[in-house]
Amino acid sequence: MKIGIIGGGNMGSAFAKGLRKNLKGACVVISDKKHAGKKIVESNIAAARNADVLILAVKPQDLAECLRGLRGAISKNCIVISIAAGVKVNKISRLLRHKFVCRVMPNLLATIGKSISTWYAPGFNAGQKLIVKNILRAVGEEIGVKSDDYIDKASCISGCGPAYVWYFMENLIKAGVSLGLTEAVSRKLTSQTFLGAAKMGTGVAERDGGIKNLRLAVTSKKGTTEQAIKIFEKKKMPAIFSAAVKAAYKRTKELSK
Repeated sequence: MKIGIIGGGNMGSAFAKGLRKNLKGACVVISDKKHAGKKIVESNIAAARNADVLILAVKPQDLAECLRGLRGAISKNCIVISIAAGVKVNKISRLLRHKFVCRVMPNLLATIGKSISTWYAPGFNAGQKLIVKNILRAVGEEIGVKSDDYIDKASCISGCGPAYVWYFMENLIKAGVSLGLTEAVSRKLTSQTFLGAAKMGTGVAERDGGIKNLRLAVTSKKGTTEQAIKIFEKKKMPAIFSAAVKAAYKRTKELSK
């Protein structure tokens, strides 16, 4: 199976690495004008020619020009996967004049094989959907959804989510320093705590109340954690989280017009 990738940035490179490592029989060719070399070509047409799957890993503002340049260069049954944020399936299909288009929202964790990707592929048969799933599983986990809008909503959780987590970590490190910890110690405490909490939470997150129950297990009555949680609630942290995600969704809809 030939898989062409247009764009050799962070996401394009992550997909190339994951596919070469985890998808048996995949021949991956990247188009990247800045880094031509082995299995890397300067021409989008060369990457797309005879490809069974074509991954569009370009910035949303560059996608329209890219699609126009690819018209007529891809085979009739080629599966086109776009990871350009906010660009709907119908628009991609229209600009490319191609039927089989799948929109995907991965996240930056694809660079370490831990992405969670949502995808929407209207008109795909079971075999085509399986190909999409196998490609996305090469860089992490995947969830198929039934509309562009659902991807827009999901992207405000998983697409933006790593930044939310890192923002929280950044400020927890600062809080530790404000108590008198050295920055190195506060960084270590924070990073290992997030690593362990994420790993422990992964198994229960898909159960109703799973994460809440874990949190309550640490929050002893009249204990130290309870005092911290009370401050979060007093400062209306749940409302802040909700407002932040809704602001991200609003911006997603603005960019997709």
